[in-house]
Amino acid sequence: MKLTEERALELRANFKKVFWIRALMNIKVLNIVMSLFLIHRGITLPQVLYLGAVWSVANILFEIPSSYLADRWGRKKTILLGIVFGFLYWLFYLTGDAYVHFIAGTVAYAISVSFFSGTEDAIVYDSAKELGEEAHTFGRLGQSLSARHVIKIVAPIIGVLLARDLVDAQFSMIIGIDIIATIVALVIAWSLKEPNHKMDLEKMEAGVMRDAIKILKRHPDLRTAIFNRVLIFCGFLIVWQYYHVFFVDLGVSLVAIGILWGGMHLVLFTFYSRVHSFIKSHLITRTIDIFNLYIAASLGAFLLFWFLFPQPYVLFILFLIFVTIEGMRLPLFLEFYNKKSASYNRATTLSLASLLKSVIEAPLAVLAGFLITIDIIAPYALALLACLIVIFFFRLTPHKQYGT
Repeated sequence: MKLTEERALELRANFKKVFWIRALMNIKVLNIVMSLFLIHRGITLPQVLYLGAVWSVANILFEIPSSYLADRWGRKKTILLGIVFGFLYWLFYLTGDAYVHFIAGTVAYAISVSFFSGTEDAIVYDSAKELGEEAHTFGRLGQSLSARHVIKIVAPIIGVLLARDLVDAQFSMIIGIDIIATIVALVIAWSLKEPNHKMDLEKMEAGVMRDAIKILKRHPDLRTAIFNRVLIFCGFLIVWQYYHVFFVDLGVSLVAIGILWGGMHLVLFTFYSRVHSFIKSHLITRTIDIFNLYIAASLGAFLLFWFLFPQPYVLFILFLIFVTIEGMRLPLFLEFYNKKSASYNRATTLSLASLLKSVIEAPLAVLAGFLITIDIIAPYALALLACLIVIFFFRLTPHKQYGT
């Protein structure tokens, strides 16, 4: 079917709309004080980490069905459902005063993320493909991903200023901002244009899930890349869940945390926006391996300083280096995944990576919850161990040409 000028304009508008949907859904002003908020509401530190396990289990249950829905039912409708569950997440956290309420909110958040997982990237990739601009998808994906950080450059600063006294009214005000942003995202998502991602009847009958699993079986480099991505990311998630309490108790100013965290998002926004200029496609695997070494070095230095020279701000800077470099890996992996999957099952293939992340994260979160009762630094050692496993066992082949 010939692409009309009107449809081309609508598809091209998807890039900007997905950008702002991502930006609004990822403002998450509460995140800068999340563990402080949960402790204020009566949740213990181990319980905070156990919420990570709850999130992972819920994500395991909904990840593939939601992405199967995106491939069969449509990207736009799936994104709309994801926003609705995102709204429920904030509602539970706003009104919650017992652990079960936060469990329910975390489940809603996991469902929301599962509906978004792979779907946003798929709508960007498929829109570009239908427009005949598939060669530019690396840049498109990077620009789209930068949306996660554009508002977060200032959101952490706003968060720490609004919650400076760590009282309930201030926390509620912060959540109110996130609720408003979610509603605006819903309005924008309503106007998305569904790109083509059809397959012929024979392939449709074969089933998108089975085909996506076959891709993983046939491409050992894709399997390696997925483990490379998720192990280090899970290590990050574990320590992220309580870094607010960790560094505030250590003596780092909450305002300083907000400012430096905003600076980290500025770095990631800049990198994502220009990733196609910074890194050439054929160097993606080599770059990922180098980034992993930097991550291991920053975590190793963090632990070394903790035991030998526990200066709070030095530790926080090392932590920020770890978080920043880990975040810089994302567009590289997404480009790798997209090149290895077909249009009609792209959302499902991408979500298999997210599913594996949840499978690994669930037991790690439980283990971290136990370890933190022994020593508050133990989860950081666990994160370093995950990184070392990647470096020694899931290293990507640096000399192999990407995409061949």
